[in-house]
Amino acid sequence: MKNLIKFEFRKLSKSCTFYICGSLAAFFVTINILSTYILAVSIGEMPTGSICISFIQTAINNSNFTLLSAIFVSIFVCADQAGKTIKTIYAKGYSRTEVYFSKYIVSLIATIIYVLVAYIFSALFSFSLFGVKDITLPSDTFGLSFVAQLIMIITYHALYFFVSNSLGNTGGSIAICILGPAFFNIILSIFDLAIDSSKVSFLFSSYGLTSLLNVSQNSFMTFRRGIEVIIAGIIYSTLFIGGGYLINKTKEA
Repeated sequence: MKNLIKFEFRKLSKSCTFYICGSLAAFFVTINILSTYILAVSIGEMPTGSICISFIQTAINNSNFTLLSAIFVSIFVCADQAGKTIKTIYAKGYSRTEVYFSKYIVSLIATIIYVLVAYIFSALFSFSLFGVKDITLPSDTFGLSFVAQLIMIITYHALYFFVSNSLGNTGGSIAICILGPAFFNIILSIFDLAIDSSKVSFLFSSYGLTSLLNVSQNSFMTFRRGIEVIIAGIIYSTLFIGGGYLINKTKEA
């Protein structure tokens, strides 16, 4: 499996998609920060350095992470199946488990790199424009929010990997990865309508992937809600990774 991971990293290093998506992530967060700065200058009210913390905390959404990672994972995972290289890999004696998890590990690392790029560019660019004066943490759960974000990054990647590995078709995988979470949230919202809100405070939609990711970036996320995001993310990830593995075991090479 070690050789397979090295092979996947070599493919990653030569992947134009990897570099393009990473560059776009940096571009999107930069544009978001710059537009906020221009607006602040135009109205003559410059915010304190605390806004930099907000930019860092919301870097995932500001970088269009879900869109870019959906495109990257779909292309990276489906490449071998589309080019029929997967048959050659199996012919060399590698098991389906080794192939599955080597590709999973490398694509997950690449996805985390995108988020790190978003965090770093958000920090550097925002601090250079707004300074470091009067910086205060927004809440006691500031650290917990980044743990929740990490879990949600893993969860989204697990979903995209599950879809891409199961379908093996780049175009279809990209479409489902982008539209799937939103469609799932709509279904959960429909279930919410069937609940008597005067008697039950529980909402299905609050446990959709989109809602969980947004909550993890909320400056005022409560400790309890943060733990809920982490637990829900772990459950989703386990289902996606396990389900993808089972499907992979039954697929034809």
